[in-house]
Amino acid sequence: MRDDLGGTWRSHAAFRADATGAVNVSSQPALSGTYQGIDQMGLFWSMAAQDELKAASFILQTPLTPTTVTLTAEVGGEAVASATLERTHLAPGVRVIPVREQGLVGTLFRRDGDGLRDKDGKPFRFEMLMPSGFEAYRRRAALMKENLRKLGIDMTVRELEWATFLESIYDRKFDACSLGWGTPIESDPYQIWHTSQSENRGSNHVGFGTPETDRLIEQSRLTIDDAARRKLFSQLHRIQNEMQPYLFMYTEPNLGIYDKRYRGVKFYKVRPGWDLAEWYLPQEGGT
Repeated sequence: MRDDLGGTWRSHAAFRADATGAVNVSSQPALSGTYQGIDQMGLFWSMAAQDELKAASFILQTPLTPTTVTLTAEVGGEAVASATLERTHLAPGVRVIPVREQGLVGTLFRRDGDGLRDKDGKPFRFEMLMPSGFEAYRRRAALMKENLRKLGIDMTVRELEWATFLESIYDRKFDACSLGWGTPIESDPYQIWHTSQSENRGSNHVGFGTPETDRLIEQSRLTIDDAARRKLFSQLHRIQNEMQPYLFMYTEPNLGIYDKRYRGVKFYKVRPGWDLAEWYLPQEGGT
C-alpha cells in the first residue's frame, strides 16, 4: 500500500490452511509475521513504512480518495493469488468542510442534515419485521436500532401477530425479519438455501442462491463420504459468509430437567440436546 507521499507500507503473516486449502483471517491465527493471533484486520493495522520512511506516520492528504491495497497469497515463497481492494476513509453522506475562521484552521467532517448514510440521494432506512409477544425480540430490536442509528442507519420495527407475520414472510413482504432456525448438527440445506425453494412460498425466504451454491447443495445430497460432504458444506458456508443472506446472532441456552431416577443421562450442545435412547430406569433393587 502507498500513502499520498508515495511511501510504501507492508505487512505479512503466515497461516496454516484448513483441509480445503483456505485461510480465514477472522477465525485462524497468524503464526508469525507483523502480527500474531486471530485478528481479521491484523494485516492492515500492522503495516509498517519501508526504507527511509520507517517510523513515519501514514500520510493522507486526500481523504476523499480511497487508498488502494494489494493482497498477495504465497505458498512456499511463490505467489499463487493476488487481489486489489480500495479502502475508503469517509462514510457515505459525510461532507468535508475546510475551516478558516478567526484564526481557526482545520477541516470539519459533517454528515448530512438527517445524519443518515445515503446512496444516490436515498437515505439508508429499512423496516425490521418480527412476531409480536416476544420480549427478547423487542429488547434485541431496540439494541439494534440504537447502534445502527450511530452508524447512520435508520431501522424501524413492526410487530405482527404470528399468522400475519408468516404470511408476510412467505409473500416476501419485508425488508428484514427476525427468525430462528432449529436444525440438527448436520442437516440438508436444500429446503432453506436452494434457489428452487425461493419460489412458491418456499423456505428460502431471502432469495439466496447462485448456480454454484445450488451445485454444492445438490452434490452434497449425493455424497455418502462424510469427509467429502463436509468439504462441500465448507464451500457453501464460505459463500454464505461472503454474501451474508442471514446475520447469525446467537444460540439460546436451554435448561434441562430430568427425574433423578433415570441413569445414563447426558446433555449435548447440539440440538435437541439429549438422546433418550441412552436413558434408562434401573431394575428394582439394582443401582
